[in-house]
Amino acid sequence: MFQVPSQKTIDDYLINQLGLTKEDRYFYGNEYLAITDVSNVSDNVLCDEDGKLYFIDPIIRLKKSGREVWEYLYRTRCV
Repeated sequence: MFQVPSQKTIDDYLINQLGLTKEDRYFYGNEYLAITDVSNVSDNVLCDEDGKLYFIDPIIRLKKSGREVWEYLYRTRCV
């Protein structure tokens, strides 16, 4: 069964696991991209019984060219 995780759980994952920083109230990002629409207020983030997070249709804004972002993701094994 899926449930909505706490905002702290979402923040910890985005910051500590993905290395993003909180840019403002709604955006997390780094020099390559920014992600929003990932709060526990809606059902855009769910977690399973093991605590694995599932992000449903987040909004991702690229800050660099698609090629640069792809190379970053490939280099950091985020894909």
